Amino acid sequence: MIKDEDVIKNNSSSYMKPHERVIYVVFLILGVLTAIAGIVMFIIGLSANITGLIAAGAAMIVTGIIDTVLMVLFLKSEKTK
Repeated sequence: MIKDEDVIKNNSSSYMKPHERVIYVVFLILGVLTAIAGIVMFIIGLSANITGLIAAGAAMIVTGIIDTVLMVLFLKSEKTK
């Protein structure tokens, strides 16, 4: 957690530290990969008619999309110089 003193001392309008930005970019990449894996599982489930695989694929697609959208919004809302 960043304290008010850290923001004042750094003399910057950026609230996110560099290592935090790396963490959020990694989560963004993982969200995209989760959605891709969900699409693959969904397609395999449809072709093999496996209900459990279809459900798991759909859940992974939704989770990946939500994670990706939230990370993009979070990274875009961060104040920069």
